[in-house]
Amino acid sequence: MNDPEVLKACIPGCEELEKTEEGGFRAIAKMKAALAQYRIVGVANNVEFLGRLVGSDSFVRADLDTALIEREHAALFPAAAQPPEDAWLLAALAEVERDAAAARQAAERAVNAGSPWRALDGWRLNGSAVRRLGFRDAESMREVDVGALPGGAWQLTLDGVTIAATAALAADGTLTAALGPRRLSATVVASGDQRHVFVAGRGHVLSHVDLLGIAGAEHDEEGAGLLAPMPGKVIALLAKPGATVDKGAPLLVLEAMKMEHTISAPRAGTVKGFRYAAGDQVAEGAELVEFE
Repeated sequence: MNDPEVLKACIPGCEELEKTEEGGFRAIAKMKAALAQYRIVGVANNVEFLGRLVGSDSFVRADLDTALIEREHAALFPAAAQPPEDAWLLAALAEVERDAAAARQAAERAVNAGSPWRALDGWRLNGSAVRRLGFRDAESMREVDVGALPGGAWQLTLDGVTIAATAALAADGTLTAALGPRRLSATVVASGDQRHVFVAGRGHVLSHVDLLGIAGAEHDEEGAGLLAPMPGKVIALLAKPGATVDKGAPLLVLEAMKMEHTISAPRAGTVKGFRYAAGDQVAEGAELVEFE
């Protein structure tokens, strides 16, 4: 980390510092790089905040006092942004690569290990299979269509844009991928229905959506409430009674088994009300939301 140009890229504004101070902002750049390499899943943390803090103008210039956070508030607390498209594509790639690895391991243990019926190569008579994967963040749900290409490659389609991709997923979640001509190194960790995507020094949390489950819910009795998948505690109500929401919109967060589960709208409709308040304990199968 001795290249001044690299240091300037790591810390905006550092080109204004005196050369005698290069050792200091070189250390800060290393600290930012080290923070960007953290991969923490399952517990709340402030790693990204610390990365912004050590890169702020006040910290770089050693202008340190109790007013630093207030002075740098805009830089330290940027407006929430939707995960970049790469995060959605990498989550989909990790999903199909993880399933393909599981299929290979099962085939190795089977008596008919060489059977073509155990191959997940997407072959279909007169065509190829396309798998649709759904993910959501706090604001929206998006779907990625994944088709198999010859040689173990994949074809990804997101919002009508199609791209060829290849990927190699390690057991620890490290993902080496090529999205068209671009090569990326990321980490995708599955924790329950959440997919933690770490790429380009940022972490993004997406929830894997059971599209078949949503499709089945659309045939439920009109007006039926949404049910708790397991015993837990309601920790947040994300919609207002009377609000009209889209399919997949987050309605309620349930904490169970030390994980957070987001209950989402199975289809477009109206939130008539909630059966429980934040902090209430609920039993498995309890009706949580009056939805119409």
